[in-house]
Amino acid sequence: MPSIANKIFLKILSKFADSTIAIPDLIQSHIIMEEYEKTIDLFQTLIKKDYLPHQTCRQLARILHVSGRTKDASYILANQPNAYRLLENKWKEILADPQEKVS
Repeated sequence: MPSIANKIFLKILSKFADSTIAIPDLIQSHIIMEEYEKTIDLFQTLIKKDYLPHQTCRQLARILHVSGRTKDASYILANQPNAYRLLENKWKEILADPQEKVS
C-alpha cells in the first residue's frame, strides 16, 4: 500500500509542483518505506516554502536522528526559534495594553 500511495502522491506533486498539499502524505509514504533521504529532501522543500516551519523542523530533526545524522538533527533543533516563548511574549504585550494593540 505505501508504494501505491507513493506513486499517487508523486503524480499529484508532478502536476501541481508549486503546491504543498501532497508533500506531507508523500513524506509519510517514504517514512513507511524507510526511504529517509527522500523524506529529508521533502522536509527541506517544505521548510523552503515556509510550510509550518516549527513543526516541519521538529519532524525533520526526528528523521535525521533516526537515519543516524544526529549532528544535523542537533543543529536544526539548536537553531530553531522557540515558538512558544515568542508566542508567550506576544500575548504578554497584548495583555499589558490591549486597547493600544487592537486599534
